[in-house]
Amino acid sequence: MAPKASVLVVLDVQYGAIAGFPNADDYIRRLETTIKIAREAHVPIIYAKLGFSPGFSEVPADKESMVWQKELFTFKVNDPTAQVHPAVAPAETDHVINRTRLSAFAHTNLAITLRGLRVDEIVPAGLKTSEAVLATVMQAGDWDYRVTVLKDFCMDRDKEMHNLMVNRVLPRHATVCTQEEWVEDLLASSKGRDVSM
Repeated sequence: MAPKASVLVVLDVQYGAIAGFPNADDYIRRLETTIKIAREAHVPIIYAKLGFSPGFSEVPADKESMVWQKELFTFKVNDPTAQVHPAVAPAETDHVINRTRLSAFAHTNLAITLRGLRVDEIVPAGLKTSEAVLATVMQAGDWDYRVTVLKDFCMDRDKEMHNLMVNRVLPRHATVCTQEEWVEDLLASSKGRDVSM
């Protein structure tokens, strides 16, 4: 589940996205711990977050699925809604990518960053399961990356939709496991590398 060439991709853990989610504080605490473990194990971390220009020039006027962002003026690059929660904020060694679409690959430099890091597996975690997570998983498969989804680190406002995604849809395209399982495998892999060195 956690090969040498994996990267943790954190999706949309921003004030404007996580606000109103039940158990958000517990989620942030658990994610903070996992990110710390990943850094200590030298797993690269990429934050793929929504970030629009002040005039929302990236959003076509007739794109109905995104018009709410223009109407609410949310997720502008320097707006508070676009800021990553401080408990899990990027470190200097992490990578930050601004997105204007659901998939972390769409119109971003994610693919180039992954090639530069020489990784072949992505591990997405974040919001929402049926949107950014699903879109990123699907496109990662098209780019021939292996994918492991941390199902308890993905959230959706629709609980039934989340369950459908992690139990039926995502397992067709990725390995789906819990955070605990991934961390256990990650630590075991790290220990094995230390012994071999």
